[in-house]
Amino acid sequence: MNKKTIFVLTIFFILIFHQYVWAQGREDDVLTRIPGEMQRADFWISKLVNPDKVIMNSGEITVFNEQIRKALPKVVINLSKYPSSLTDNQLKEIIDNIPFPTEDRYLNGQKVTQDYYTKLKNQMNLSDIKRKNKILYALTVKRTNMRVLPTNDVSLTEPDDLEFDMFQDNALEGAEPILILHQSEDRQWCLVQSYNCRGWVKTDDLAIAKNKKEWLEYLNAKEFLVVTGNYLKLGFNPYTPEISELELGMGCKLPLVREKEIPCLVDNQSTLGNYVVKIPTRNSKGELAIKLALIPVNSDVSLGYLPYTRANILKQAFKVQGQRYGWGGMFNSRDCSSFVMDVYRSFGILLPRNSEQQRDSAGKTLQLASTLTPMEREALIGKELLPGATLHMNGHVMLYLGQHKGISYAIHDLAAYGNSNFKNYDGTLKRVPANQVMVTDLFLLRRNGHSFISSLVAGKQVEQ
Repeated sequence: MNKKTIFVLTIFFILIFHQYVWAQGREDDVLTRIPGEMQRADFWISKLVNPDKVIMNSGEITVFNEQIRKALPKVVINLSKYPSSLTDNQLKEIIDNIPFPTEDRYLNGQKVTQDYYTKLKNQMNLSDIKRKNKILYALTVKRTNMRVLPTNDVSLTEPDDLEFDMFQDNALEGAEPILILHQSEDRQWCLVQSYNCRGWVKTDDLAIAKNKKEWLEYLNAKEFLVVTGNYLKLGFNPYTPEISELELGMGCKLPLVREKEIPCLVDNQSTLGNYVVKIPTRNSKGELAIKLALIPVNSDVSLGYLPYTRANILKQAFKVQGQRYGWGGMFNSRDCSSFVMDVYRSFGILLPRNSEQQRDSAGKTLQLASTLTPMEREALIGKELLPGATLHMNGHVMLYLGQHKGISYAIHDLAAYGNSNFKNYDGTLKRVPANQVMVTDLFLLRRNGHSFISSLVAGKQVEQ
């Protein structure tokens, strides 16, 4: 082999190597190709016409919430109108509808056996169901996980996939009103109904009201504070440790103490410069005990719900930017649909929990036919949808930000996307973890090789 041939081959292999390195780096392009100014709410708000115009006032939102319930009567519930008791057949039907896995699942690296599910079935305590089962009214005393079955065991579809515990259904924030329908055999778990989800919650995380009246007084307080930050942490409290540094999530609603009833001190601290709110706690008997707590007036909170404007939708969404993805609320976090749900909860809008349910809920829906090309979809979205609308594909939901230089963008809580430079043996694209709330364009690829914009089935303006 002569020197010229060696030189040509060397150059060839260098080019191949650099192409490989470049392709490897493409995995992170989605994180770096969005300029810094586009990763801030102000950039997108500045592109809006009349961004502070109120989309729906409080009365219209009340009507809209009722439209949501009518669209999905078995999914979104008016808890205050729920029956005071359930018959044995009604309660058994609810419990029997809780699915047991049919596919392989893994616990601590080992495949789960049928005996494991038999024990869980016994834990569900069907033998304790009576002909008439009284409903108990309760509030969560802290953020708590809602589980598909009464266990904290982590149920995985792959032995080493720690991101997706399939027994994790939802997470409830503190001060969340719920109904207790049933208890587990060991009394450590309660089957509960929230306004948009049902599952098993640890008994110790609930405080039971004396009666429905006491519960409703907390729910229907006329003067209340809403957490509008991503999370709000109460201050350290040596006198009432059960609420010391308690964390409350976006959209959490806390009744205010009436101005004329505000004491000079709460737990040996002056109330000056603070909102005084009522926090539910659990006494030694498991009963509801209301404690007062102080929230500095400069906190990221709102007196009443935030005005429902496009600017505020975007501001709320970007407060969560960069937070880790958490399937079903794992890792003290959110997934795609709970991200959307919490943003809208800041305005008093009570969306369903899951992305498909949000798509089928009330609002102005733009259907996107599968026959449309990406360019046609982009043109239709730009024409028919306004920033703050939800964008839906099967299994995922995003918040539309608008278009920039003819390209559509969204902010969403994304678990992963596909790398077109590397294919698996089955033809799917290599999975690239994202696991955070982030801004992307809609030409991002899924693992099946289709772009997000090609996968969209609908867009929805959350308004009448």
